[in-house]
Amino acid sequence: RLVGLGRAADTQVDFTKEERLYIAPSLTFQPNAATSLTLLTSFQRDPETGFYGFIPSVGTALPNRNGRIRSNLFPGEPDYEGYSRNALNLGYAFEHRFNDVFTFRQNLRYSDLESRNRTVAVASLAANQRTLNRRVTASNEKAQTFGVDNQLQADFRTGPLTHKLLFGVDGYWVDGTAFTGAGGVVQPLDAFVPVYGRRPFAVPAIPGTTQLTEQYGIYLQDQIKLDRLSLLVGGRFDRAMARTRNMTNGALTKQDDTANTGRVALMYNFDNGFAPYASYSTSFEPMAGTSFGGSPFKPSEGEQFEVGLKYEPPGYNAFFQAALYDLTQTNVPTADLNNVGFQIQTGEIRARGFEFEARATVLENLDLVAAYAYTDAEVTKSNGADLGKRPPVVPRHMASLWAHYTFKTGLFSGLGLGAGVRYVGKGAGDPGNTFFTDDYALVDAVI
Repeated sequence: RLVGLGRAADTQVDFTKEERLYIAPSLTFQPNAATSLTLLTSFQRDPETGFYGFIPSVGTALPNRNGRIRSNLFPGEPDYEGYSRNALNLGYAFEHRFNDVFTFRQNLRYSDLESRNRTVAVASLAANQRTLNRRVTASNEKAQTFGVDNQLQADFRTGPLTHKLLFGVDGYWVDGTAFTGAGGVVQPLDAFVPVYGRRPFAVPAIPGTTQLTEQYGIYLQDQIKLDRLSLLVGGRFDRAMARTRNMTNGALTKQDDTANTGRVALMYNFDNGFAPYASYSTSFEPMAGTSFGGSPFKPSEGEQFEVGLKYEPPGYNAFFQAALYDLTQTNVPTADLNNVGFQIQTGEIRARGFEFEARATVLENLDLVAAYAYTDAEVTKSNGADLGKRPPVVPRHMASLWAHYTFKTGLFSGLGLGAGVRYVGKGAGDPGNTFFTDDYALVDAVI
């Protein structure tokens, strides 16, 4: 199979384009019914990635005595800006079924990633509420990653119980280099009457860091069925290591972590189509990369409780699902508002919420999809002004409705028409929740 994509587009922001080239050949070799090997390759080049900066809240989400700042305002320097990236992936997926009980799988991938970013970004808005103070931000990053996952699955019975037992060992390696910096001297810009081309300006030094991360894991999971009752029990052990070196002063930061995680879930399928369930899970994920200042990211850990109800009415092409959850996650990567294109970590975020989804086919021709999500998120551990506040951007309410009609007979047989609307509630505009962005709706249509 060969998949390819070429795309070039303007955006709503002046002087900004999006471009992408992508090609992904793959080949499956299946010498017999029990063995399959799929070779997977892909290359993606993004010469331009659109607008990745920001404009001030005063004049957009908040009032400005000079009026409203245009949403297409480009606050940088058109002749200097650039954010490009390349990604090469090579790998395979192998599967062999020894007999009716045992199946072995191995998934492997190597990636070579590179990105270059330089921009003139807004540092602050002057007291006159129209002059943008600016600075240069630049980064060059490269990384080679390698991952392999080995799985042995056993399907068997013990008396009335049906088992799907999964045992696995995996490893993941990242070798990365990053040069990042910000500062310099850049002329200010009038947000209402912008004048560009004020080069040259001073570009800051971009200190470098190298980072090697390794993660090894072993896991065991059993999916057990007794008539209509399903039980899932799984456990995992991880060991992670990170070595980060400052290329300017040679300082080496070492980080070693181990973690035990697991999950358990129970579901019962009633004859009338109802299936209540409950689950509990914990997670551990090392975070490759560094903050703008070069500090390595700490691993993220999580804990989630969930209860829900699924319903598939007999005799109808319809499905309904509702869920309540309580999720806590530590060291969550979030956007660094002081350094465009970089991230910082929030100590701990707790999210509680409700989700509902419904899908149904009506009168054989009309497909309907509706969804709603309520999210009560709060920063529960932090040394900053976001403690006890809502994480930026996360809306409290989200909803969507989609309809798709397909002609089955007549002149337009085979033609499909669809339309829908997505609603996103207001979100916090900054970590301290001093202002909120407006809610909005998006309309989609398809032929």
